[in-house]
Amino acid sequence: MELLFLSTHACRVKLPAPRTLQVATLLVTVLGGYQNLSRDGPARFQIMWRDLERRSIAAFTYEIMEEA
Repeated sequence: MELLFLSTHACRVKLPAPRTLQVATLLVTVLGGYQNLSRDGPARFQIMWRDLERRSIAAFTYEIMEEA
């Protein structure tokens, strides 16, 4: 379910579908607030943690909407 949500999110933020772990990680960090600018360093754990919260809520909501 979460991979389906990441695929949908990828379309919204104009990034490729998560076919590799690298792209999936980028999508996860973008959802957590990482802006993916050239001057930004690699995403940190705090961003990953924020994403974990948001993705859990979003995936749950997405699952409920699919059932309706």
